[in-house]
Amino acid sequence: MIEEQDKELFRQIADFPSDYKGSSSSSTIPVLQFLYGRPFDDYAKCFLLSLQPSSIVVNWNKLDARRWRVNVRVDDQNIIQYIEQEVEVLCLGDVENGHDLNNRVRLYEYKEELQEKFWFK
Repeated sequence: MIEEQDKELFRQIADFPSDYKGSSSSSTIPVLQFLYGRPFDDYAKCFLLSLQPSSIVVNWNKLDARRWRVNVRVDDQNIIQYIEQEVEVLCLGDVENGHDLNNRVRLYEYKEELQEKFWFK
């Protein structure tokens, strides 16, 4: 759940009515793309920690949602292929949920492109 202080910050940033009582949803976003193709070493971990993750999972196969978790995919030579962070998004306007939001901004197409380029073959 998004905390009340976060909702107030979103209200100020998005300039929507203070009586807004909308919902929130989970989503994932690709992050730290400049690390793709680089070793998963201490330098990469420094940047990962800057995201303030709730946890970091390497080579995940999980379908559960954990807010702020960072998922890192590396190949068998320990090279970063893909990084995403699980986030909670507010559903403003007619956005129904995180899946709907990703579709509207074509994030899935972008993620598929990244997966084709970097995913395990």
